[in-house]
Amino acid sequence: MQRIHPFHLAATLLGILPFLALLQLPHDESLRHYATIITVFLCGTHWGQSLSLKDPYQWRLAASSIVSVLAIWISQSITHSMELMPIIPILAYLLCVDIYLFRHRQLNKRYLMVRIMATTPVIVVLLWTLNQ
Repeated sequence: MQRIHPFHLAATLLGILPFLALLQLPHDESLRHYATIITVFLCGTHWGQSLSLKDPYQWRLAASSIVSVLAIWISQSITHSMELMPIIPILAYLLCVDIYLFRHRQLNKRYLMVRIMATTPVIVVLLWTLNQ
């Protein structure tokens, strides 16, 4: 397995920092916005990956990306508070999609490891904030 490039590792860790800051700081509306942006970004990466995949993965991943973005948009439109709950299952679903694609040899292990390394602590922190 190839090593993760230091830039990608640093960018991933920096992307996680705002979520980890929640453990020390009270969360506000900006956290919901950041979590939404990150989740939509991940949907966008799936859209981009769908362009290079072979059928049947190509259309399924593109459709999944669109449905996920619509689910985020609807959930964030309905919950005008700091509710982060809708983001958690979508993040988990997107990670499951990546695991599925890896198992079907559509993603490499390095990409999957970065996704697991980034998504798992984010989900844990978001779950923790729900209990605060």
